[in-house]
Amino acid sequence: MSRVHRHGGHGVEDDAMSNASLGTAAAFNQNMPGGLFLKDGDYNVEFLQTFITKPLRANKAPAKPLRQPVLHSEVPEGYKPRTVIYFKKHALENDAQQRGKYKLLDKEQQQHVMMQAKVTKEELFQERKKIRKAWNTPKEKPGDLPKPPPRVSLEERKARKAKAEAELDNRGALVETVMVPDPSFGAGEYGKRMQIQAVAPPPAPLSASYNPSSYNTPVSPTKSQFGDDEENLEDYKRSPPRPIYENHTKNELRLMQAARSKAKQADFLKKKVSRLENFVGDLKSSVTALKEDPGATLPTRQHTALGEKSMLGLAGGELAAAINVLQQQQQKQADIIKKLTVDKEDAEKRVKDLQRDLVKRHNASKDSERESRREKEAEEVATKALFKKTGCVNAVAKLGRGEVCEFLTDIEGNYSYFLALVKRSKVLSEDAEHGFVLADNGYLVHGGDAVDKGPGDIRVVKALTSLKKRYPGRVFLIMGNRDVNKLRLLSELGEGHVNMSTDVYWDQNVKSYGEWCDEKGLEDKTKVTKLKWILECTMGSCTTFETRRSELAFIKSLEDPGLIPDEEVLASFVDSVDPKSKDCWMLEYIKVIQVMAVIQDCLFVHGGIDEASIGAVPGKEGGEDDVLEWCKGLNAWKAVMVQRYLKDCNFGKDGKRSFEALLDYGVPGGNSGRSVCYNSSFMPSSSTGNCAVPEEGVEEWCAENEIRRIFVGHSPQDDCPTVMKRPNVTVFMADTSYSDVGASKVDNVANNRGEVEAVVRITRTETEVEGVVKGGGGNKYKINVDESRNNMPDSLVGRQLIDDTWVKGVVEGKVIVREGRGKIKIMEGGEVLGMLKPMGTARFKTKVKSGGGGEGGGTEERKKSFDSFIKRQEDMEALKKEKRENKIKEEGLRGEVSATFVAKKIVKGEMSKKAAALVEKEGRERVEREDKMRKEGLERNFLARGPGLGRGETEAAKRGRERRERERKKEEDALK
Repeated sequence: MSRVHRHGGHGVEDDAMSNASLGTAAAFNQNMPGGLFLKDGDYNVEFLQTFITKPLRANKAPAKPLRQPVLHSEVPEGYKPRTVIYFKKHALENDAQQRGKYKLLDKEQQQHVMMQAKVTKEELFQERKKIRKAWNTPKEKPGDLPKPPPRVSLEERKARKAKAEAELDNRGALVETVMVPDPSFGAGEYGKRMQIQAVAPPPAPLSASYNPSSYNTPVSPTKSQFGDDEENLEDYKRSPPRPIYENHTKNELRLMQAARSKAKQADFLKKKVSRLENFVGDLKSSVTALKEDPGATLPTRQHTALGEKSMLGLAGGELAAAINVLQQQQQKQADIIKKLTVDKEDAEKRVKDLQRDLVKRHNASKDSERESRREKEAEEVATKALFKKTGCVNAVAKLGRGEVCEFLTDIEGNYSYFLALVKRSKVLSEDAEHGFVLADNGYLVHGGDAVDKGPGDIRVVKALTSLKKRYPGRVFLIMGNRDVNKLRLLSELGEGHVNMSTDVYWDQNVKSYGEWCDEKGLEDKTKVTKLKWILECTMGSCTTFETRRSELAFIKSLEDPGLIPDEEVLASFVDSVDPKSKDCWMLEYIKVIQVMAVIQDCLFVHGGIDEASIGAVPGKEGGEDDVLEWCKGLNAWKAVMVQRYLKDCNFGKDGKRSFEALLDYGVPGGNSGRSVCYNSSFMPSSSTGNCAVPEEGVEEWCAENEIRRIFVGHSPQDDCPTVMKRPNVTVFMADTSYSDVGASKVDNVANNRGEVEAVVRITRTETEVEGVVKGGGGNKYKINVDESRNNMPDSLVGRQLIDDTWVKGVVEGKVIVREGRGKIKIMEGGEVLGMLKPMGTARFKTKVKSGGGGEGGGTEERKKSFDSFIKRQEDMEALKKEKRENKIKEEGLRGEVSATFVAKKIVKGEMSKKAAALVEKEGRERVEREDKMRKEGLERNFLARGPGLGRGETEAAKRGRERRERERKKEEDALK
């Protein structure tokens, strides 16, 4: 049986007692927390009472326990076992909760216990009073705490009590484990269930030489002490032990207590000295670390029971000084941390202020965008109302931020090509319900010529007309010569005019109707033959009659186009422009097209612009200097001509038609050579094949009206659009209808495109061209209005070379050069740089017309653009100069030094002040000379070539150009 020597004023608890029967009493005594020292047999257990307590609330008085005497119980969820020793009616736990009454047999025993606990009777009384007050304080049960075990009936409690009393006699003590709240509840550990019993045996007999220090060394009786005599062992257990104070006098007890006190004090002093030695060792290591590295971070350590002053006194003078240094270093670190904290708070405050400003700006931007969107919606509603009432709208618009305008041109009835463009488009998409849909941020411009060269005339025209009617303010359809000439059909195929030949005054070499019939061997002159002659000889559409037959067969789901008779094809052409027809799809398209459109700083026409056509409006004397007035005048005149056609589409008595001026505007030399619909000013030369630059008057007019980009179709440009850059304006020609004349004609007998595609995207400041060239290569580049913002090789597109050829596009990092007469060459960007032709000087005008639909296209803005370009270059050079100077100062080198000994001293770091001044002066002069030369060359090249090209022609490029000129001259001499 194990001997129990201690139980605390606040109870006994130990997890180590989970072992089977406690082992030896020494192990039991060693692991018990501090408390009262009692000898064996001090108390007899009269009855046993255990408790299951509720979980304790944090920082609150303990809840009132559940008085349920339990010996054997399952561990409830949220509880853990606690070992408790019970003596008589006195049961104490280490959580400061007293169980039962603190009652001793007599006054002498009470004094003995209080002496061991070092407490007075009054202190014990106050402690018991606090505990009782805490017990009687009602507390609410927290909702997240585990439920206590079920209550046990009175009969069950009595049975357990009787069983416990039967297990022990009145001379021992019970040590068992009860269930208490588990602080780690929730982590999956609920404690263990155990029950340990131990009866205190009688003390060993005292020897004559009694040693008080052995008082706390109990002897655990084992079976080996009695051999196999189990009866003696049981008798020994049952013999009542005598209290310790009955074997010794009071004087002996005092001596034993004094000995124990001295032993305790000696242990305390030993521990104190040990802590002091550790502290001094830490100080020495810290001082050594500070000497090696003054900025080292020292480990912090809590002070021991000795005060700081005591430490300094014991440490001595040298260590005291080191400690002072250490404290100063720590104070500096604390000041730095404090300053950093303040700086961090200031930075956080600034960040919050910036965030608030950003939110305000964002909200303001949202409000502005919302207001702009409302204005645009209102404008769109008004535009639709005007379009519904008059059939036309103002062809002037401005692009907002994030809005994109796409330019398509010369589809010419090729429906598969149109679908390919829609698939590549970023603003146009196909919808099963509505056909083709325009994005909310999108604009669409078609440059004219929607019919004649493919089996898709009807579908293409109806799709474009539907888009215009649904988005009248964001879709602009430009009038092409192949569109407007269809108004001739109804009158020239009418009764009385079938056998008559039309006066083709715009082409003196055309065959007359009679000559054509004789050549074809046609004796009967019918409407069908007249239509075929009109299409082939006067409209340049020799395949259109058959492609229309194919489209009609497709619409009727017929596999063989031959099942469509000639009369049905004829009716399709005539009905398409007959105002009385139910399906006059071509006439509906002509109603909504316009001659010109202006969006931002972009001008859209079908053919082109020359000095003669600027400002010219048919039937109006003089001209319009302002681009907006000119645009409105042309579109209004076209609307008047269409109204005349609707009233009378036949010849008059004088042999003329009321809308003859509109037909004349779409033929070569129309409107006395002042037409923008059929205009060949940008068309490639018949001799060289190279496009002609815009006339000087056109550039000046564009500068005055803030037009910086012109977009046209009409003139075929091989397999990719042609770009012509001039100082004041850039021209984009995007007709690729003759890109591959050898393409397959199985599905389309008029297919001259092949796989070529070209889409032009326009924003407020940039123009992007994307498509496919002959052979399947991808052509993509982007050109900014401000040339200084363009990157290589995109900046080369639109530049003319010294042999008058043009750089047309970019394919896989290389540039496309059109050599003339349909020849295309792929070159490296570096090779092209040495062949560029000077672009000329921008002609800035002092007088700028108001309006223009552009943003930043006027004289002042161009001057600002030039100044900003120069300033950016100067800033870049200044930054490079500063970097060079910093590098020179750091390395101690400045330019090329002729003096060998100075260079050696610089490298060795032994340079004198005089040598350093010499080096710095020479290097500074060299840098200034380079900067001056670079600036002069920059300004000279800007005026000669325009911004964005950087430095002038290199010596290598110049030699290459001169060599090519000599070789070309030799070839010419040889030919002569």
